[in-house]
Amino acid sequence: MKNLVLKAVATVAVCMVAAPAFATTYECKLKMSKSGGNWMGPVIRVEYDEKNGNATVIDGVINHYFGQPLKVSKVVDNNKRMTFSYNTNKFEGTSTARAGKTFANRVYRLTILKPSLKASVHMKPVGYRNTWRDSGTCVRK
Repeated sequence: MKNLVLKAVATVAVCMVAAPAFATTYECKLKMSKSGGNWMGPVIRVEYDEKNGNATVIDGVINHYFGQPLKVSKVVDNNKRMTFSYNTNKFEGTSTARAGKTFANRVYRLTILKPSLKASVHMKPVGYRNTWRDSGTCVRK
């Protein structure tokens, strides 16, 4: 019986050491007050693995156009905030110009303040002066 207990404890210890690091999920709900034609949100979900610095992001727009989360290209993580930068390529749209369909790359930056989990998101279409911003709150899941 004693050997069985020791084997069980050893097995649990090995499993705990060998267990992979799990990503933390942040779910951010935007106010949708300044989102400029709904090019972001209304909910942004980030899966962030702090150990290796990798993250993915998905929101309603990304889900509509790509159907899956996008890899975050840059993560800045310090004592005050986490900032996730990502971009979308070849958003297909329509135009009244003779050219017909238009494509635009968009650069996004989502910042989550650590103490309050308040979020701000900025989006800029590459090659244009426009910038859209919105804010909201996140929960850690």
